[in-house]
Amino acid sequence: SKTHFRDYYEPMADRILGFYELATTLTAAYLSHGVENGYLHADLDIDNTARAINGMIVGSVIAGIQNPDLNQPQLAEAMRRVMYDGISRTS
Repeated sequence: SKTHFRDYYEPMADRILGFYELATTLTAAYLSHGVENGYLHADLDIDNTARAINGMIVGSVIAGIQNPDLNQPQLAEAMRRVMYDGISRTS
């Protein structure tokens, strides 16, 4: 029988999405620990924050693949600032 692109794509997509869900679960566990121990906000939306953090990480990987000259340390610092400091100006 003729092999279609879908036969290769779907198993790979399942593996990538499975890995992403695992990473989200692990990040959520870290965030839960932070909430329980008081170093993260008590009202933190743990699951969606985990997805947002992992989205930044995946985005930085894609950006690095697309642009190998990208300053990865500078991008990592920007991500840390978003996570720990936020981006809004405090008065």
